[in-house]
Amino acid sequence: VLPDDVCDQKIIDPQTGMDPLIIASKYGHLYLVESFIRKGFDKSTVDFSLNTALHYACQNGDYDVVSLLYSNDLMLKKNASGRLPIESALLSHAAEKIVPLLAKNKINDGTLTKQIMFTAISCPNHYPTLYVLKYLQPEFDLDVLKESVKRGNCEMIKALISAWPEAKSALTSERLIDLAGADGLKRFISKVMEN
Repeated sequence: VLPDDVCDQKIIDPQTGMDPLIIASKYGHLYLVESFIRKGFDKSTVDFSLNTALHYACQNGDYDVVSLLYSNDLMLKKNASGRLPIESALLSHAAEKIVPLLAKNKINDGTLTKQIMFTAISCPNHYPTLYVLKYLQPEFDLDVLKESVKRGNCEMIKALISAWPEAKSALTSERLIDLAGADGLKRFISKVMEN
């Protein structure tokens, strides 16, 4: 049983703007998150950076806490940096755990899907891109392909070509090889275009 003063929804950290639910979510305290939700804490409350409890749970890759906090409205709520909760998971290497859960209700907004894809391809490895392609199944996007070529990650480009059949022809028709910086990447793209 939690003391009443801890369950006061008006208490916020004066430096961060976090309420007890956000703090509990940030640190993965499942029991506290459950208790605060039962006490009626608002899951859509934001801190001074406009992060919800869901942003922090995604960032930590805490599947159980994310499951408790998940809602379509919160999934589409951007923080002060313009990031969605799913992007917090991608940027913190929690994509494998969180993307399948968050993707169960598909995002039908092409602009948001594109934003998520750009975040995935900005990650140093190709795994976030694989998870987004697998679970969100975004439509082909030439801008995403161009940015991937500029970044020079061969594994990411292979994943995009595998998910988007039209990507292979776009490599040729759009002369994307000209965007490739390294000779190895140019050879890779040339090889892909030959097959």
